[in-house]
Amino acid sequence: MKDLGSADMILGMRISRTPDGISLSLCHSIERMLHKFDLYNSKPISTPYNSSIVLKNTGELVSQLNYSQLKCSLLYISYRTRSDISYTVGR
Repeated sequence: MKDLGSADMILGMRISRTPDGISLSLCHSIERMLHKFDLYNSKPISTPYNSSIVLKNTGELVSQLNYSQLKCSLLYISYRTRSDISYTVGR
């Protein structure tokens, strides 16, 4: 075994130590996901889902593989850190 010092990353989560305690963050993983799917410059909104909006088919083809990968990435993040978006992402 080799002592590499304090861990700063574990299971894709960044570990931050402060006088108040330890915090875990998935910012690094989220930023990687946003870059991967070319969504990094998207505008954030306060509510991730508005059930009153009716979605319409634009006729634009969507890659099933990209859609599945994006959904799985969002599920990974939501189940571990953002339970408030789990319902929307899991639909």
